[in-house]
Amino acid sequence: MSEAYNITIFENMNAEDLSQLRQHPIMAEITNFLSKVSATYTKA
Repeated sequence: MSEAYNITIFENMNAEDLSQLRQHPIMAEITNFLSKVSATYTKA
């Protein structure tokens, strides 16, 4: 579920923004958070 949202967000960004974001530590935090939220909704 969260994978589809991630793809939509990234498609709306240009390559330069995306490469800068991928290097940012917060991306790991966001990805981790989204995976936890997705897992929670899947269990419910």
